[in-house]
Amino acid sequence: MNLRGNTTNQEEWIVEGRRKAKQATARVQHIWQYRHVHCIETVTRPCGHIIAWTKFATSESPTNIINMLSVIFPTQESRPSYIVIDKACRILVMIGLASTWLLTSRFLVDVFHFKHHSGDPTCQKYCNPTPSIRTDPNLVEEIEGSDGRLRRSFNSEAAEQLNAWFGGYASQLSHMHPANHDFLIQIMLIYHFNAKK
Repeated sequence: MNLRGNTTNQEEWIVEGRRKAKQATARVQHIWQYRHVHCIETVTRPCGHIIAWTKFATSESPTNIINMLSVIFPTQESRPSYIVIDKACRILVMIGLASTWLLTSRFLVDVFHFKHHSGDPTCQKYCNPTPSIRTDPNLVEEIEGSDGRLRRSFNSEAAEQLNAWFGGYASQLSHMHPANHDFLIQIMLIYHFNAKK
């Protein structure tokens, strides 16, 4: 297929050897229309308590994630020991081994997404959410489950469970006015946490 065009008001396209005139239409796209928000990112404790949330306009990139975490946890003392996120391997590559984040926090891939990272040796070595009891006794208990595996000490899926719950409201949220959207998100998060008590 051969497509060529110019940028005048009257566009001329040559499609497979035939000329077609097409009226140019000026259409403005805004990335901050809510149906164009890429995702809502939440920071959730293993018990399901939501610490913070934000909106990403274009992508859930490692840079955006670290910038968000740096605002939420501005000092080394405030940072959690573990941060569980599906893109932990990419975050480690982006921040590098000299990062101050590695002095305080360990980045892990959640159990659901970890099975898709089996071909990544960095992820297998540094981001495993279920290491042996000898490598990290804070992540697993010495109690074996019915399948013979050691039991995890905390829920690494809390944020994914929240995302699944949010998914039921995606169509309503995607067309709301910005102020109503943010207000409803906040109310939904309060409701979700209180309903779990």
